[in-house]
Amino acid sequence: MAVVEGKADVLSALRPACDTVISWYGSSDSSQGGFVMDAELLAGLAALGCVLVGTTYLSDEEPADRSHSGSEA
Repeated sequence: MAVVEGKADVLSALRPACDTVISWYGSSDSSQGGFVMDAELLAGLAALGCVLVGTTYLSDEEPADRSHSGSEA
């Protein structure tokens, strides 16, 4: 956030001619990976007024202790 903190006015001035997008990604070695954004970060991002595009890359492998049948033990 430090790079864009306090830049909401500049970004707003760009919007008539440009798209303002913040893009990020995360990765996980688990097929149930995720992420957490705390309230302070979300408030800061919202104040910027930019589109937020996120991608989470997950592992393709099933954990060894899970069945592929879809039934619960």
